[in-house]
Amino acid sequence: MAKNEEKIQRYLDENGRLAAIGKAHERFDLITKAYSEFPNDWRIVELYMWQLNYDPNCTDPWGNEVHKEELYRLCERVLDECTVDKTRYAALSILGGLYILDGKKDKAIETVSRLPDHWMTKDQELENCYDEG
Repeated sequence: MAKNEEKIQRYLDENGRLAAIGKAHERFDLITKAYSEFPNDWRIVELYMWQLNYDPNCTDPWGNEVHKEELYRLCERVLDECTVDKTRYAALSILGGLYILDGKKDKAIETVSRLPDHWMTKDQELENCYDEG
C-alpha cells in the first residue's frame, strides 16, 4: 500500500511540475496513465476528469464534447462514491458544463446550485499552492 501511495505521489508531483512549465500534452498523457493504474484514487480521478474536460488534443470539438460520455460517467461515480469535497465540487462543476452543452439549462442550474457559496477555503487554496510546486 505504501508503494502505491509513493507512486501516486510521484504522479501528483510530476503533474504539478508539468503544469508549472506549461506541458499540457505531456500532462494529459501522464494523468491518463496514472488513471489507468489508479482508477480508484480520488486525487487521480479528479485530475483525470479535468484533463478530459480540457483535453489539449481536442480543439474542435473540445475535450468536454469528445469525452462527454466518459465525463458523465466519472462525475456520477464521484457524486455516488466519493466523500472528498474538492473532488465532488469538481464533478459538479464539470457536470454543470456538460448539461449546458446538452442544452439542459435547468439541470445545469440544479447541479451547480449544489456547490457551496465559496468553492475554496483559504486552507484549500494554500494546499493547492503546495501541491502544484
